[in-house]
Amino acid sequence: MDFLGPIMDILHTLCNCTSNRIAIIRHLPENLSSLRDARRELENIGQDVRSRVERAKQLYRKPIKQVEGWLERERGKLLEVDNMLLKGDQEIQKKCLGSCCPRNCYSSYKLGKEVIKGTEAVKDLINQGKEFKSFDDVSEKLPPPPVDKIPVDRTVGMDSTLNEVWRCLDDHGVRIIGMYGLGGVGKTTLLKKLNNKFVDKKPGFDVVIWVTVSKEVSLDGIQEAIRHKLQIPDETWKEKTDKHSRATEICRSLSRKKFALLLDDLWERIDLRNVGVPDVSYHQNGSKIVFTTRSEDVCHSMDAAVKKFKVKCLSLEESHELFRQCVTEDVLNSHHQIREFAKTVAKECKGLPLALITIGRAMSNRRTPEEWRYAINTLQSQPSEFADMESSVFQVLRFSYDSLRDDKHKNCFLYCSLIPEDCAIRKDELIDLWIAEGILHNYGLNDARDAGEFIIRSLKHACLLEMVGADDYVKMHDVLRDMALWLASVEENKIFVFENQESIKKHGIATWKEAVRISLWGRSVKLFSQTPFCPRLLTFVVRQTSVDRFPSPFFQSMHAMKVLDLSENQFLTRLPAMLEMINLQYLNLSETGIEELPIMANSLTKLRFLLLDGTSKLKAISEGVISSLSSLQVFSRVPTETGRLYFHSFWNTTLLQELECLEDIEEISVTLFTGDAVFQLKSSSKLQSCVKRLVILCKQSEELHSPNTSSSVLSSGSFDNLHDLYINNCLIKDLACLRYATRLRFVFAGNCPLLEEIIPNEFSSSSGDLNMFKNLKQLNFKDLPLLKSICHVMQFPSLERIYVVECPSLTKLPLDLHSENNSRISILGDQEWWDKLEWENSSSKVSYPSMHQTTPVSGLAAQSCSYNFSHFIQAYWPDEPSYTYEATKIKERQADKVHKSILKRSCWSGELDKVLEPRKRLVKKDGSNVLEKLLIPTSFLLDETNADCDETHTAKQDHDNGKTNGKAGESDVIDVEFEEFCKAIEFNLSIEQMVEILEVNDQDSSGPDPVVVTKC
Repeated sequence: MDFLGPIMDILHTLCNCTSNRIAIIRHLPENLSSLRDARRELENIGQDVRSRVERAKQLYRKPIKQVEGWLERERGKLLEVDNMLLKGDQEIQKKCLGSCCPRNCYSSYKLGKEVIKGTEAVKDLINQGKEFKSFDDVSEKLPPPPVDKIPVDRTVGMDSTLNEVWRCLDDHGVRIIGMYGLGGVGKTTLLKKLNNKFVDKKPGFDVVIWVTVSKEVSLDGIQEAIRHKLQIPDETWKEKTDKHSRATEICRSLSRKKFALLLDDLWERIDLRNVGVPDVSYHQNGSKIVFTTRSEDVCHSMDAAVKKFKVKCLSLEESHELFRQCVTEDVLNSHHQIREFAKTVAKECKGLPLALITIGRAMSNRRTPEEWRYAINTLQSQPSEFADMESSVFQVLRFSYDSLRDDKHKNCFLYCSLIPEDCAIRKDELIDLWIAEGILHNYGLNDARDAGEFIIRSLKHACLLEMVGADDYVKMHDVLRDMALWLASVEENKIFVFENQESIKKHGIATWKEAVRISLWGRSVKLFSQTPFCPRLLTFVVRQTSVDRFPSPFFQSMHAMKVLDLSENQFLTRLPAMLEMINLQYLNLSETGIEELPIMANSLTKLRFLLLDGTSKLKAISEGVISSLSSLQVFSRVPTETGRLYFHSFWNTTLLQELECLEDIEEISVTLFTGDAVFQLKSSSKLQSCVKRLVILCKQSEELHSPNTSSSVLSSGSFDNLHDLYINNCLIKDLACLRYATRLRFVFAGNCPLLEEIIPNEFSSSSGDLNMFKNLKQLNFKDLPLLKSICHVMQFPSLERIYVVECPSLTKLPLDLHSENNSRISILGDQEWWDKLEWENSSSKVSYPSMHQTTPVSGLAAQSCSYNFSHFIQAYWPDEPSYTYEATKIKERQADKVHKSILKRSCWSGELDKVLEPRKRLVKKDGSNVLEKLLIPTSFLLDETNADCDETHTAKQDHDNGKTNGKAGESDVIDVEFEEFCKAIEFNLSIEQMVEILEVNDQDSSGPDPVVVTKC
């Protein structure tokens, strides 16, 4: 019976196996229900995980690989379970024997096992899914994009500067780029557009980092912004406990990348090495640094090799477009007058985008002419009261003012607001006003002037002043001027500026008691009937007005006044007594009709500046008055274009005697009429050392030879302060004294029939050549029949022009043909004289591209460069220089303005673009290729006989009559493209080519050249 044991074991095993399988088959419905419940739980957990992943993506995070794998398995498992449940339901429906047994036990058993395994797998996925509880469980931070796009409004007029800066990114020679300009001009907007251009263009930079620096510089903040962009982990950053270690970590990260660092709003130099930025000069992978600032000084201090771009205000057309966008077409079309009003308002903003946007938004719901007229009136009279101007514009601009280094700079800036809008003032004149009021105190005169020059440059570099002309004049942007006047009123140092009689009446003279400075500037300002009370007044400027007199007690309350400028009041003939002006330090009566000086002896003992230029009706001053001005440092009386001076014994020898008595006198500008006066000047080393501008107008041809010798009285002397010399109608043989005048900048000699040499060769010495004429800007000679030599050949580093008329014996010029300055020298003379000039070789003349003969030329080129030809002097140029350098430059600018206004008036009708493009294609940059065939519209070819422009005619007539107001304005500056076009014509067209242009445009080019010119 032993065999029964194994059999029973087998039977027992078979029984257990059978019972297990039967259980799986029997419990299939319950297992399917469990699987269904597990599936539901897995699906819910999957939805939760997906929700967390989606929210993480919104937070710029990405799902981790583990989560992505789980979600993929979860999706697959749910499909598998759904299929399994479907089979299970079908299997249950196939039962037989009263629904107790499945029809196919094997298939039911197999399905049952799958259900059990599927349930276990689902539960495993559920347990895994429960681990993904937070964002950090399902996602990780995304690496930052190379550049973050920054929202920026639509812009106008920035594309050209943006493209120039963008091109520098491809220039390996440019590593650091600085964009500077006035506050509110659009520097930040421009930098944003540059940043966004990286998004579109992607020029191979690994990372573009934007950092807003602002006025209060924080190296920690800059490092944090860079660290954030570079994704340096928090743990690593927290381990770096000091700035140096953090800088090292930033440097380590940046050194492996080609980066562009954009720094917005720098106010001072930042040593980027302390931040951790590698030196891009040695970082040879093309990394760049671009920054914006309001100060040109910051550009220089950041790096000596910085590439600078000045962000300028918008043109008038661009201003209109930006303003139109802000106001919207709907408002502009709401009334037929509003569009013109909008142009007027936009013009008041002078191209400053911040002002245009602020005012544009304020006017975007104003639909009646009355509202717009009120807005214009407010902007012109009280701009600080206009909506949002103070908070949105002036407060922004004030940052530049507050950042000035000291109170001197701030006071000098505020003082500039005395100058009316669109006007400019000579730098040296402005500095003297600062000195006289006491802003620049504790200095000697020359040191104070140097300090003033430094301050002007500082204000210019801070974009608070603009240079005009050849940097001889300065002006202030009108919105800045409005801000300065607002600041002065806020700080209780009120400045009043009136440009017409209406504004004086509206404001009321009674309010003048609060004023510290007052400026009345404009022809519509007329007589005064009231006497103001001005106990605080320091500066009183009444200039270019129609005032002819002041009431007798007018100045009685002005005891504190230090500056009184009454210049350029042609109708002013009398002044009340100045007994009350005990503190007066500056008196300017230049170009007035004053007949007598209301100064009593010993009355103005603090007066330091007395300016009487062009006072042709002032016959004399009581003897002893000048010598009683014990503090006088500067005296000036020279002719002007509107104020010729005439002989009087006082202005000759008596004046020199009284000036010599003054202990503090440092600078004199005088007009001498006789040889006795010249001899007296020569006999005083004190006066010689003080002379700045010397005008010698002999009454008749008078010999100026030293007693008992044949040498000229001007052959020797120590004129070390002499700037300008004008000598006419004198019998002299040379001007050898000029060899010691190292500050000399202007020489005119005319109608001197014996003058043979300026600096005779025997007086020349190599030791003095280094300083002789180093500052000389103009040489002017007229009607000198015997003049044969100026000096020996030498360098003229500052020379601008040589003017020679009727000097047939002058056959050589002392120009070094190898001097770098030659290309900047303009030589004016007639063709006959030019042809006789002797040079080292025949091609020497070619080395002077700005030398011009006066053979008549034709067409547009004749008009464009006629100011360089004596033939055209009668039409466009003063027939001779003025008495001083400043006055001559004014005449040049006026003549140039008249000439260009005529040309511009005739051709500036949208046709310029038709000419500019072909001109750019045909003229090489080096100027070597002249125009081959340039089609110039007929409107460019002027007809001098057609005087259809009253404005131009009047301007030219004023110019011919010598009217000048001594200022340079915005109208002096012609558009860059137009200026470039004129220069290209001037330097590249021959007579033959101009004739060809005429013929191409169906113009008559026959006849001699003068006829051609007249026809054009």
